[in-house]
Amino acid sequence: MATLDPEIAGGGIRRRREPSAEEAAGRGDAGCFGAEGHPGKKLIEPAVRRSAALRLIAERGYSQRRACGLIEVDPKTARREPVADAPEIRERLRALAGVRRRFG
Repeated sequence: MATLDPEIAGGGIRRRREPSAEEAAGRGDAGCFGAEGHPGKKLIEPAVRRSAALRLIAERGYSQRRACGLIEVDPKTARREPVADAPEIRERLRALAGVRRRFG
């Protein structure tokens, strides 16, 4: 059954035309991020997440709980102090890995 147009012209009834297809099926905007642009790098490593949470706390004044929730990092990770690097231990491990390939 055709839809009737409320406007009657010339004593007859005009029928509405079927709307044309706008675009092909599927997502035409795949990969687009919108007006805000690309969100930036992914925060994968715990050290990067920790520094991002600490930056939110320092620069934006967020609480530790809120900053860690936004970054999705455990608050214990944000509180943890980084361990100082010990180059002599690192060299010893590299020497052992060179001698015993299975441990390297």
